[in-house]
Amino acid sequence: RLSSLVWNNYSGIEDISASSTVGELSLATSQLDGWLDSSTYDTGVPGGAAFNSIMWQGTVGGGGATAVKFQLATANCLDGETNPPQCTSGTGWGGSKTSGDGAFVGPDGASVTFYQPIGPGSPVALTSIYHNNRRFVRYKVYLERDSVGTTSPAVEDIIVNWSP
Repeated sequence: RLSSLVWNNYSGIEDISASSTVGELSLATSQLDGWLDSSTYDTGVPGGAAFNSIMWQGTVGGGGATAVKFQLATANCLDGETNPPQCTSGTGWGGSKTSGDGAFVGPDGASVTFYQPIGPGSPVALTSIYHNNRRFVRYKVYLERDSVGTTSPAVEDIIVNWSP
């Protein structure tokens, strides 16, 4: 189980209000959507781990439609490169990658789809063909609401379940 609550340990952020004091991730007041990239987590399994599910804990928000959804990026190189053990391909995590090691993808392996749990405390299965047998993992969490007057979802914890 990988659990992330230290919001000041991230690699990318846009339009998200992150507070390590409160331990909560939510949209900035004037924003309809935003995202946060986690830092890299090393499972410590040389042959790669099995990534089973992802879920979040917190509150949904109110007053309209809100969403919390995820993409997962996995690789066998700490830096997200695609050529272990050298790990020097120069492409790294995320960015313009749309598939393969280090790309943030959803359940069909595409960079435009998302894993979307039905609500807090409800795990969603990860598609093993795109993530298993990789040692390193990152997630990208997206928060959305349909209007500025809608209360933002508030994420208190993100849990990636994996096994050696």
